[in-house]
Amino acid sequence: MRDIRAGKGPRFVEFATYRWREHCGHAYDNDLGYRTVEEFESWRQRDPIDRLRRQVLASGAASEAAIREMETGIANEIAAAFELAESAPYPDPAAAYAGTYA
Repeated sequence: MRDIRAGKGPRFVEFATYRWREHCGHAYDNDLGYRTVEEFESWRQRDPIDRLRRQVLASGAASEAAIREMETGIANEIAAAFELAESAPYPDPAAAYAGTYA
């Protein structure tokens, strides 16, 4: 990152991702047989969110209570956004293509 900001050219950054849950649901697909328990657990140990949580706790940068408080605040914000979206009126169908140019 430092080299990029210093104007020393572009860099290629690769991020490997892993789908934890079903393609269209909330459960895990582990029972379908397309991955082993070992594969799943291997990726689970590298989960960046869990790793960050462990590092923050180990360094003393935040307590478990502080993290729970943040998670509660995030969950409340998400719930409020869903409530707002679900209670909003449907837009006028005539506006569906407004601003679309082809």
